[in-house]
Amino acid sequence: MPEERERQLKMLKAGQERALRPNNWDEFLKVVERAGIRTHKMVTSKNAVLFGYAFWLIGRTEFDVPIDQLRELMARWYFMAQITGRYSGSAETVGQRDLNRLDGLERTPEAFIHSMNTQIATTLTDDWWRVTLPEDLDTSNATGPAYTAYLAALNILNAETLLSTLSVRDWLDPDRQPLKGVERHHLFPKHYLKNELGFTTTRQINQVANQALVEWSDNIKISNESPANYWPKQIDDKNIGKDRLQLQMWWHALPKNWADLEYQAFLEQRRKLIAAVIHEGFKKLSDPNYTPAMLVSSPQSEPSLLSFEELVHNGIVPPETILVPSHGESGSEAQVTDDGLILLEEEEYMTPHHAAHANGAYDVDGWSYWSVSNNDGQTLEEIRKSWRATELL
Repeated sequence: MPEERERQLKMLKAGQERALRPNNWDEFLKVVERAGIRTHKMVTSKNAVLFGYAFWLIGRTEFDVPIDQLRELMARWYFMAQITGRYSGSAETVGQRDLNRLDGLERTPEAFIHSMNTQIATTLTDDWWRVTLPEDLDTSNATGPAYTAYLAALNILNAETLLSTLSVRDWLDPDRQPLKGVERHHLFPKHYLKNELGFTTTRQINQVANQALVEWSDNIKISNESPANYWPKQIDDKNIGKDRLQLQMWWHALPKNWADLEYQAFLEQRRKLIAAVIHEGFKKLSDPNYTPAMLVSSPQSEPSLLSFEELVHNGIVPPETILVPSHGESGSEAQVTDDGLILLEEEEYMTPHHAAHANGAYDVDGWSYWSVSNNDGQTLEEIRKSWRATELL
């Protein structure tokens, strides 16, 4: 019917006007930032962003939820949607089901808040925090929802990096990209696991529960010693004080006497502690005194380049890809691993720079040094420049 088409067209125009209004999008970015998301690299689900913005618009424009209440509510909802992968499967089906819950509700702030809080509570149950989340942390994927939620929680809690006064929040700052800063360190070093304990697979060695954020200089010093050897020496060298050390150990989910634990027992205990830290970060989102430091980087800004790990996990440079020196500097070949690392002569490296240096190329950029061994022969630098990070969002 012409009348129905006209009515639907008016609805579409009104919805488009609301969605494209800059003030609305800016306010929603504050929601994402409040949820601990410091940079677009921490967004693990574009569908969660899209549906989150839709619910924010509905809550603000149709239910008249006050902006401060809506920001706190939607930050918890967004945290829930991302960490559970709510829209990673049949996104449209799940999204429509979530939208249907709002049909028939009285158009009041209280009705919207109650509906969204019920959705959060029925998803993030006690069993989910206690059982499901630790199981989700049984992974080597450091860019997945579970570990990203841990980084978000450390941001929310304003945590410090381990044995340092540097904050995790500063490390996640989208406008700060130091050459050498904070790195993910293997608490049980890779060579120690391989040579002393007999663990051989990258999935075992690169478990996210075996990684902590430390300053780069500390990572070099720690090298390949056993935890029982390097941990007491690091504590003595830092001399940061008992209370501060205990707080950092809680932030970084280190079990009591962790350095003396058997590796698998350590991983199991630390997953539970990481889940507890994530839970505390989530609960702080209900704190009216919690104020994030700054906004997540704007999508209008110049998009940053993808990391090597992101290239691998997004299938741009898939696992088992062979890398060779771009200009025939040597006859070496390297291979991309499932965990987003570069395997060179049975050693794994986190970045093209590290792999290039290990191959004797000290004065070149690692991204330009390595090329993909196929008909195109593109360098890694050329590949990542053709895939801006925002194209994946």
